[in-house]
Amino acid sequence: MLFYEDLVRKIEEEKIENIKKIEKFGLNGTRNLVGYGIAIPLILIGLFEIYSYTIYHKWYLLLIGIIFLAIGLKQFKTVFTYSYIIDTETKILKFRKLDLQLDNVQSGTLKEMKLGKRVVPVIDMITNDKKQVIIPLYMAKQERFILLIKEILAERFSIKK
Repeated sequence: MLFYEDLVRKIEEEKIENIKKIEKFGLNGTRNLVGYGIAIPLILIGLFEIYSYTIYHKWYLLLIGIIFLAIGLKQFKTVFTYSYIIDTETKILKFRKLDLQLDNVQSGTLKEMKLGKRVVPVIDMITNDKKQVIIPLYMAKQERFILLIKEILAERFSIKK
């Protein structure tokens, strides 16, 4: 895949500069737009169904409205709170419930992997206690994220071509 080859070439050529204590990486623009494009119509449909219940007094309209509203709000929350945080001083990677100490990572590999129907670049990490952590690179500034992980892991980081 041409995109992955370009990404690998950029990672091999560049060095990371201006490392901050806390680095945050959110969703890229397209995924953000798609996530909100799903969430907002679901919320609107849910609100319309709840409004329809006030007019027609049919219980199933209220039930459908609550379900659509709940799914839409969950999607909105998921897109809004998606964020990888790397603390470069303590070398900790945080994402929702994941709290990974990067000093305890045995190996990290940048590679392509099939997730769902698409092949996406991922960072596959194996911890010292033999747990596998796969980080799909859906975030904005993914080159900086990879370079930061590469800098922290040093010789434990590899790129699979």
